[in-house]
Amino acid sequence: MGPLTKEHILIFGAAGAAAIFLWSFVNWRLSIKVAVIAALLEGAIRKWGLPQAQEIVYFLKDIFLAGAYARFFLFPEPEIRRVKVNGPTLLVTLVGAIVFLSALNPNIGSIPAAILGLKIYLFYIPMAFMMPFLFKDEKDVVRQLSWFALLALPICLLGTLQFFSSRFSLLNVYAHEAGNLENTVYGVQAQNVASFGLADHARITGTFSFISGMVAYLVTVTGITLSILTSPAVRFRVILLAGVLPLTVANSLMSGSRAAVLGQGIVILVMFCASFFIKSSGKSKGSIAVTIALGIALIAVRFLFQDATAAYQQRTGSAEANQEMFDRIFQTATALESGFEAGGWTGLGIGVTHPATYAVRSFFGHSPPHTPPPPMESEPTQILIELGVVGFLAWYALRLGLIYLTFQNIGRSPSPFFKNLNVFLLTFQIVHLQLQFMLNHTAQFLFWAMYGITLIPFCTTFAAHRSRRPADQRSTPAPLPHPQRALPGTSK
Repeated sequence: MGPLTKEHILIFGAAGAAAIFLWSFVNWRLSIKVAVIAALLEGAIRKWGLPQAQEIVYFLKDIFLAGAYARFFLFPEPEIRRVKVNGPTLLVTLVGAIVFLSALNPNIGSIPAAILGLKIYLFYIPMAFMMPFLFKDEKDVVRQLSWFALLALPICLLGTLQFFSSRFSLLNVYAHEAGNLENTVYGVQAQNVASFGLADHARITGTFSFISGMVAYLVTVTGITLSILTSPAVRFRVILLAGVLPLTVANSLMSGSRAAVLGQGIVILVMFCASFFIKSSGKSKGSIAVTIALGIALIAVRFLFQDATAAYQQRTGSAEANQEMFDRIFQTATALESGFEAGGWTGLGIGVTHPATYAVRSFFGHSPPHTPPPPMESEPTQILIELGVVGFLAWYALRLGLIYLTFQNIGRSPSPFFKNLNVFLLTFQIVHLQLQFMLNHTAQFLFWAMYGITLIPFCTTFAAHRSRRPADQRSTPAPLPHPQRALPGTSK
């Protein structure tokens, strides 16, 4: 049997996508959870499972979500119609409409590329309005997030094996494919970007396609783990303390990413300080739990992962490396001027700077944009080039608006766990104003899922149903639409 042609890939991909879509339509709650697993394993499937169909695997989690979206928003269950998720609906709708206009930019010259551009910016937002319907109450949230944190064990153990294997090992596909699309789309050579200089250690990616996905995941798992450790309902406490946190910290070093170490360090510092101000509930003392967790993690890294620390210091400890990091942080302002000169007021079209759109154009045989974008590393500059001035301002109005709403939710949350989770999410958003967000689909996926969970305490029935309740109870959360559901944030 010969190699698969483009036509074969399209036929098999369409058939598989249709089957997954229909299954997700019927089992929409379960399909969201499967999409989360697919997002975590996507890179492993692309690298080792189906390398000849990487483009299709890239959309696997999106197909699961598409079926769930169709059922939830077009054919909702009666119970769902009675509940309102008090999210930023108006803000998201206005920004989405403005961003959508950029898909009509004639400079794009490819309908599939324009559709992919919209997917890159907007596709994961609906998850935020669906996540509250996946949980019974706060204890259920903590239990399920405990399982999510536990998934870090195999992912981080794989990362550890990648680090201690040769950079030419089968485990390190990313490291010895330096000429991959992400690094050559603008003709830039990727020398040493996937290894620790002259050392025989690869920069790890775990089960993700690229280092940036692993970075977002490690920061997220760290914040979630510290949040659930402050709850008396946490499961696998000893494993999280002695296994997950030490491995996530060590894997950040093994990634060789300053963004991972800096982002993780900021999350840890902020949540450590916040734990002393957020009143604990039950027998769980938040500040003690966080302090013990961090102490164990630092001791484990100090004595068990000395090679990782040495390799990271070798890559980032020089004066040149520090100057490079400083330049990247403070180059955004000057780069925006260049971005405006390249994109003008209207921009060059949504998605034109994203590497994935080049793969789509190549797959369908479409030409590059009529006016190709210049190479830019700064994400804000890339967004300005794509969306133009109005779209750029709208997109960052959404980002800043979400930061403000998350800050408000810290004080409004009814329990210490949700307060800590909002502290993490606030820190995550601020950190990712500088790190990749739009260009990092893993970061976007995880953010919108987490943001939806933080909205659980604020779900209410619609006004017609609230009016039947006593006036002093109308502002309290209503039961979520699931059999035998308790109030969000309470025990059954």
